[in-house]
Amino acid sequence: RLKPKLMEGTTMSDMRRMMMMFTRPVEVEPVLPYDAQVEYLQSNGSQWIDTGIYADNTTKTEIGFQLTSLTASRGIYGTYSSPKSYYIYTSASKTWQVGFGEYTNLSAATLDYHEFVFDSFKVYIDGTLANTYSSQTFTNTQTQAVFNMKRSNGTVYAGIPMKLYYLRIYKNGVLVTDMIPVRFKNVGYMYDKVSGNLFGNGGAGSFTYGNDVTT
Repeated sequence: RLKPKLMEGTTMSDMRRMMMMFTRPVEVEPVLPYDAQVEYLQSNGSQWIDTGIYADNTTKTEIGFQLTSLTASRGIYGTYSSPKSYYIYTSASKTWQVGFGEYTNLSAATLDYHEFVFDSFKVYIDGTLANTYSSQTFTNTQTQAVFNMKRSNGTVYAGIPMKLYYLRIYKNGVLVTDMIPVRFKNVGYMYDKVSGNLFGNGGAGSFTYGNDVTT
């Protein structure tokens, strides 16, 4: 068997390294369906998004948002379907009204940035336990809205002007939705990193959005 002829000064180890360079698979960056991630998606109260997720007693939610106008009786996130409620709402007295099976009014709503967590019949606001709800088994009959909330018949309440920074939803401990704000062809969307889908406006007008996120 003939041995391959080596160039002068080239060893067999050099040849093996060269062959590995040419046979190694090329890593290709995935093509994302948007132009850029942005700081937030903003509604004037007329825009909203349907997440496609049905909340139940196992559902955990993490959401970061900021109201830009403090208006009473406006939907922020979720579905109201007594006694199967799962939502954030500004009450008539401008408190945070939060449903997790049952619902209750909590602290005064503000225009600050907030992070809400729903988990195991507990609701946390900015890392502090705000309320513990009675455990029960339920599944909502409507999917969760954000920038607003749904009634049991699928229609939405009056929305509220707000900025949404992120939304994550878990079912039985599994992350099923991981939404971040993006822009595509000068239109704002929430992009779900789990499904790879863009979620657009289900209401009137159009979203505005913040500056591009640079990495």
